[in-house]
Amino acid sequence: MKQQVFLWRQILCLMLILTTLNSFAQWKESFNYRGDWSSWQPAYGEISHYVDDSGIILKTPGGQTYFSFQITNYVPPTKKQLKEHLKSGQWFEYSGVVEYSVNDAYPTAESLAKASRFVIPNPKVDQTPSVLRRTTCRIKIEPYKKLPSNYNVYFDNIGVAISIQGMTFQGQKKHTNGGRVVANIAQSIFLFPIGIGSWWWNPVRQYDKR
Repeated sequence: MKQQVFLWRQILCLMLILTTLNSFAQWKESFNYRGDWSSWQPAYGEISHYVDDSGIILKTPGGQTYFSFQITNYVPPTKKQLKEHLKSGQWFEYSGVVEYSVNDAYPTAESLAKASRFVIPNPKVDQTPSVLRRTTCRIKIEPYKKLPSNYNVYFDNIGVAISIQGMTFQGQKKHTNGGRVVANIAQSIFLFPIGIGSWWWNPVRQYDKR
C-alpha cells in the first residue's frame, strides 16, 4: 500500500514538472538580412505544426496566420539518415512554400528581415489590412535524434529561423521510417480520448501549453 502511494506521488510530481516546463516553453525567431542573422527573440501569438513535421504555422492570438512554411513532398528521414546527419553535422535541405504577411510599412520580405520582425495583423490598430504573400522557399533543418527543432527558411533574398527547442505538440510522433510514437505520460493517461479524435480530424497540431 505504501509503495502504491509513493508511486502515485512520484507520478503527480512528474506531471507537475512537465506542466511547469511546457507552460514556460516558447519558440524563438531570428532573421537573416544580407547574410547577417539577428539575435534570437521571443515569439508572438500561437504556433502549430503539420502532423508529418513538414512545416510550421504561426498565428495571432485571434487565430490569423501571419507566417507559415511547408515542405512539399516531404519524406521523413530514415534512422540511418538521422545518424549520418548527426555525425556529419549536415543539415537536411528541402524545397517548399512559404506565406508571410506584408503591409504598407513593411511591403517586402527584405523590409521584414532588415527590421527583424514579422508583420502581425491586428485589426484593432491597423490602418490598412495586411496581406499574405506566397512563394517558394528553401528549408533547412538542423540534424536531430528524435524530432526536428531548428528550421531555417530562405525566400525572397532573406532567411527566417524558427526554433522550437524543448517544445512538444499534441499527438506528436517520432516521424522516421519505422519510428515509434513519442508519448507524454500525463497526456497518455488523461488526454487519450481527445488525442485520438484530434489525430483523425486535425491536419495540424497545436502547441501543447499544458
